[in-house]
Amino acid sequence: MTGDVMTSGEDLHAAGRKRFWRTLSLAGLAGIPVGFAVGLGFGLSRGDINAFWTGAPDWLVVALVAASAAGFLWGSWRFYRSIDEVERLDNLWSSTVASGAYAILFPAWWALGKAGIVSPPNDWAIYLAALLLGLVAYGKRKWDAR
Repeated sequence: MTGDVMTSGEDLHAAGRKRFWRTLSLAGLAGIPVGFAVGLGFGLSRGDINAFWTGAPDWLVVALVAASAAGFLWGSWRFYRSIDEVERLDNLWSSTVASGAYAILFPAWWALGKAGIVSPPNDWAIYLAALLLGLVAYGKRKWDAR
């Protein structure tokens, strides 16, 4: 068969990698300036990092949250279309570990908080711990595959 009709596996892999990096680049280029402007630019100019969320009109906050959610969903869809089955399985493991960590940490901390043993749950600490554990699981999968 000719090259016009059939594409080699190497060409398909190269095209997939190009699509993968283009998706990550677009997501980063769209999110970084908005995050910087909202978090640092607006907040630091007023001496309070949370100034945007308390001072911005509700419609703007809703619009930014909706745009962020839509962008995340679009980026996830594009990302999962651009990866192969090995990467998809690594992401599945990572997501399972992260959601499991959240499912264990929050109720445990909540119960200990209700009993007065510890302070009430810190949602950001639990969220970041779940993300970190998911990242560790992903890294372990990649390390073991070397």
